[in-house]
Amino acid sequence: MSLQARPASDADAEALASFLRSDPPATTLSLDQLVRDLPGYLIRLRLQLRLDGQPIAEAGPLSLGQALRGELIHTAPQLGEHRYPWHPVAGEQLQLGWDLQGGLESAMMDADARLQAADSAPPEQLPAALLQAGLTGYLYANDQYNRLQATIAQAALYRTPSFAACGTVLETDLLFGLPRSVYLAGLGLDVAHLDVQAADNAGDPQRSARLVRQTGQLGAELAHATLEGLLAGREPGVSAPRAQAAALDQGLRLYTLEADTVDSILFLLDIDPATAETARNAALATNKQTPTV
Repeated sequence: MSLQARPASDADAEALASFLRSDPPATTLSLDQLVRDLPGYLIRLRLQLRLDGQPIAEAGPLSLGQALRGELIHTAPQLGEHRYPWHPVAGEQLQLGWDLQGGLESAMMDADARLQAADSAPPEQLPAALLQAGLTGYLYANDQYNRLQATIAQAALYRTPSFAACGTVLETDLLFGLPRSVYLAGLGLDVAHLDVQAADNAGDPQRSARLVRQTGQLGAELAHATLEGLLAGREPGVSAPRAQAAALDQGLRLYTLEADTVDSILFLLDIDPATAETARNAALATNKQTPTV
């Protein structure tokens, strides 16, 4: 399942195309030929929810870069209903994937076939194929590593029905509430629900709990590695942990800002008032921030 955007009208399609053309016209474009940001207020979109490539719901028109609010609901047999806040931005492309305790080998083959077919398909089909391949690969790698962990730990490990989302991340600069400038910040992998049940062969509950914690840590590391692979080109992609490791290697200090410590840490940092206010607001909204100095 995917969430995709398309121009709301022919005029919007023409406006969008005007920012993507090269002079003289070319069949392929390099990243250097693309604009770095788009004026969101000039481009209107309609959002489509697609299942197996076919649209099943549509909303809009919306301005490119407009912030939205929603909720993802995941219902698993015998495990109840799980609800997750969802805040997409109009224009982002999102691919949803499920791990339903089996069938990922077949899903990997389907993702590979779709990615190969995208070479000769219309260009707009490539992002969905790429995101699907990355997401399916992430879920499959988790399952394989978890099986290996369980074998080493002499335990039984079962994946409970889980899902995740992989997509583009757009950042929007607003002017009087209007999306003035919208640019691609990167790719994101949102692991909304990835869970396991573990049972140690010797019946030790502490060993079972430790194994579950290890699978969670590995899942987070695989998410960053997956995104780096999707963004790799002439230069490798850089995830947040790798960027932080590079900062530490250069002798930079890292601070984690949280609601109860934000004021005391910001007092120590030599940053401009606007950046400090943004960091403070984010920390108070329970979004951890890690600035470097």
